[in-house]
Amino acid sequence: VSAPWFLDPAATDHPTHDLHQVNSYQPYTSIDQVPIGNGSSLPIQHTSKGILPTSHHSFHLKHILHVPSISPNLLSVQKLATNNNCSVTFDGNSFFIQDNHTKAILHRGVHTHGLYHFLHHSSSPSYAFITLQLLNLFPFRTRDLAIHHLINFVF
Repeated sequence: VSAPWFLDPAATDHPTHDLHQVNSYQPYTSIDQVPIGNGSSLPIQHTSKGILPTSHHSFHLKHILHVPSISPNLLSVQKLATNNNCSVTFDGNSFFIQDNHTKAILHRGVHTHGLYHFLHHSSSPSYAFITLQLLNLFPFRTRDLAIHHLINFVF
């Protein structure tokens, strides 16, 4: 899962317009549709599950619905909290996700343009490993500066 996602306290599932957001999927065979704010409903084409990685934690997403006409990608707060044994706390400018057992903060996000944006980490660990190996070819000072900028970019 890699495109931007937004927390939605009213969502009952995790709808996405982008089928590339999931690794594997199944055709949706029910007649249910996703209701939207204007009173209409949008058809569901596929269902799936996935993982939403951050720099410190990976969140499991069940009930991802491929809804081609929906935008943006939405995260059901209730499903996110239930499936990951965590709680989500909102204020006017941000939110944080906390592990119910350890009370550790798993993730923080921001409120922008009326939406709570779930910023996540989408780069592959193997890509980062190869990049760091290539950086070892540079002189020490140049390499350290490049690694500093890479870490700030990736995380």
